[in-house]
Amino acid sequence: MDQDLRPASPSPEFAPPPSSDVGAASGPARPRRPSLRRWLDALLVVSLTVNTIGITIVAMRIKRKGGMHYLMERLDIRDAQVERLPFQVDWVARLRKLPDTEGEIVFAGDSIIAAGPWADLYSPIKNRGIGGESSRGLLDRLDEITSSRPKKIFILIGTNCLAADLPIAQVVRNHRKILERVREESPRTRVYVISVLPVNQVGGGPVHDNASIRELNRQLKDLVEGFAGATFIDVFDKLVDGDGNLRKEWTVDGLHLNDDGYLVLGRLLEPYVYPPTGRAH
Repeated sequence: MDQDLRPASPSPEFAPPPSSDVGAASGPARPRRPSLRRWLDALLVVSLTVNTIGITIVAMRIKRKGGMHYLMERLDIRDAQVERLPFQVDWVARLRKLPDTEGEIVFAGDSIIAAGPWADLYSPIKNRGIGGESSRGLLDRLDEITSSRPKKIFILIGTNCLAADLPIAQVVRNHRKILERVREESPRTRVYVISVLPVNQVGGGPVHDNASIRELNRQLKDLVEGFAGATFIDVFDKLVDGDGNLRKEWTVDGLHLNDDGYLVLGRLLEPYVYPPTGRAH
């Protein structure tokens, strides 16, 4: 009796569980795909980040270009109020104070226009003043002024000499040399010597006083009266207050005139610059 030597079939309770993945026994399990919601959340985060960076870059560019003023220009918002820097506000106020004249020729624009010597290029009136100038300094560069044989020369010099404690007699001698040079180099030029302006020392300010200015003006008047074709224009008393000081409302620092002060001085000099018809100056 032969025994059946074939291995016995495993019993059902010990059978391996069925596999739904044919390749499970041959490799690791595959990762699960992310859900659609996770993809949308990631896309939203990326979109918000890009937009934030973009807005920041645009805002920084607008700020560099001039802020709201630049933005209004780009959007062509003409009814909105223009934002100006403090010096521009002062400049606009000054221009509004200057008088209008008949037949004006106006140059308008930005700093390139503002810095241009248009009056010197196209007008008979030439400005040859230099800040801090002394009577000796003016004498030294007088050839440039007389070289054109000008019709008139208006001279206002001396306050810096007094501030430097130069003797009044020396200032008067320098004026004499200036007048002699003008007469020699441009004989037909009419010369107008403007009195040195008063100062206001209240609360600090110029180191020289009105007493020395008055004495200098007195001697300058005597000097000018001795020169043919020269006129002394005394504006001192027209610019002082009840105490004999330069009026505060016409000065920025007790020495230099502000816009209102120049308007007053301009009216005082106008009859000599453009004399009325029939009146010779």
